[in-house]
Amino acid sequence: MSKGLEYLEKVKELIEKVKTTQGEKIEEAGRVMAEAIAKGGIIYFCGSGHARMIALEGVGRAGGLIPADAIPEGPEQEEGVGREIMKKFNFPPHSVIVIISNSGRNPFTIDVALQAKEMGLKVIAITNLNHSRSVTSRHSSGKRLFEVADIVIDNCGELGDAIMKVEGTDVPAGATSGVIGAAIVQAMVVEAADRLGQMGIEPPLYLSANIDGGPEHNKRVEELYREKLQRARGEHKE
Repeated sequence: MSKGLEYLEKVKELIEKVKTTQGEKIEEAGRVMAEAIAKGGIIYFCGSGHARMIALEGVGRAGGLIPADAIPEGPEQEEGVGREIMKKFNFPPHSVIVIISNSGRNPFTIDVALQAKEMGLKVIAITNLNHSRSVTSRHSSGKRLFEVADIVIDNCGELGDAIMKVEGTDVPAGATSGVIGAAIVQAMVVEAADRLGQMGIEPPLYLSANIDGGPEHNKRVEELYREKLQRARGEHKE
């Protein structure tokens, strides 16, 4: 088997591991998100560096939750910026924030988590516990992300993220935090949407803008959240 295909096999095994070991946490996160939306809250997603791509899985895409917004990215290792960015938001009551950081050690996301809790938001973290527990915090509090969050979902990755030994180097290739993190975010969104449906609430989901009727559907549902959804109002443009 080629190394590329072997990587895909390992990713498949990791997804199964996440399902087995983190399934209850994903279900809990989906429940918390559904209850937040049912009460008028918004789901926020935050990540910096490559984790930013995972955060954007939860915002503004087909099959995603319409009452969702992204926290602007800040410098990973600069303390204080995360708190200042959070203070610019007027978070509706009952809102939830999902923070993604593979190492969980850098000041930006820890600042965001600490400020979010002070502002009354429920904090869900997606992180690599194996990595995070192996390193010290770079934040003055000494805390890592998993030590701040209310719900912690482990991406089950390895220390250093990359998993494949390849010819010609001792440096491993093939990070897993991106693909596994994206799968976790989507699983949480699906869980939240289904639970809303069980509550008798039509899940507020984006329809692809490239399907006939998609833009019209999205505009109609976005309008229901326009007063709370800063992204829809054009604030915090990136």
